[in-house]
Amino acid sequence: MSRMSRRLSGYAKAAAIVVLAGLVVAALGLLLPGFSPSTAAGTIVYLSAVLALGLAYTVIAVLRDGHETLVAWPGVISLLAGSVLWILLGTMDPPWIAVFAVTALFFFTAAPVLLFKALQITVGRDPLDLVYPLLLKSMLGTRSSRDRPSSMTIPLEGFRFRDWGELARFLKQERLTDFVFLRRETVTIRMARIAGLPRFWSLLLLPFGWTVLRVDSHGRAAVCVDGHTYRLLGRPGPYTRFCRNLVDSFSMMASLVSSGRLDEARQMASR
Repeated sequence: MSRMSRRLSGYAKAAAIVVLAGLVVAALGLLLPGFSPSTAAGTIVYLSAVLALGLAYTVIAVLRDGHETLVAWPGVISLLAGSVLWILLGTMDPPWIAVFAVTALFFFTAAPVLLFKALQITVGRDPLDLVYPLLLKSMLGTRSSRDRPSSMTIPLEGFRFRDWGELARFLKQERLTDFVFLRRETVTIRMARIAGLPRFWSLLLLPFGWTVLRVDSHGRAAVCVDGHTYRLLGRPGPYTRFCRNLVDSFSMMASLVSSGRLDEARQMASR
């Protein structure tokens, strides 16, 4: 089976599970009086089933390394959230009915858009295409290992905190990473598990894991690589070498930005 077929198959399975579970819940609501949302007890059971379905899919997205499941998570949750609000309409009094109706309509409209966009992002692409280029470049000189990712502190050579401040502003302006925080004594760079997503999408997926680089004014770089991304990359090791390569890449970018070589810095952060 080709790579594209495997990814399509994985996405189709995830979507099929959600649709099938939703149909089962709907069928139970129609066939079993005690499960029907037309009654107070039935509404509680119905909502519990929908919430359990959302929780189950969230757990799958957390545990699986398959990016297609993770990227589809906002669309699936939007669909389930719309269902919950729609069922609650019958228990509301004006003006809350209008509020819940508009909110449910928003989720029902957003769900197919997000799911279709997720399909466009994942199908036909190698999973490594969805990883940040700087993480891929950090694999140079490494090999597959049994190392486990953990937080690690690496001293910087030739360090100037001012250069990292300029790098932070450059990364934020060019949107080359998901989140950059510049403080008086620290620069924090966070990359979600998937690159190139709209900012709001990256925000939604941050709880599922990210790679963090935090540099302080004393020349220490703390690195923490997301376990899912690390496994997807084939556990490049030794882990210390991989983290060192990542820190060196950002250090080089900081040097390029401080010297005004912005085009070279952009190329370094891109494919």
